[in-house]
Amino acid sequence: MFILIGSGVHTDSEMEAWATSVDLVVSLADVPNLKHVVRRAVLRRDSFYKPLIEAYATKGLT
Repeated sequence: MFILIGSGVHTDSEMEAWATSVDLVVSLADVPNLKHVVRRAVLRRDSFYKPLIEAYATKGLT
């Protein structure tokens, strides 16, 4: 997972993450909460990809 930390970004902005080719953007103000922000992002990523992973497993592609 690639994380961009900076003063000019908004935490959890999916558009900013996409525009900068990273998985997650975190504002400097949220660095003290980094553990919780990353945990939430990983859970969101896993729930997003779960149907795809299950489809691959069904077809025997994993």
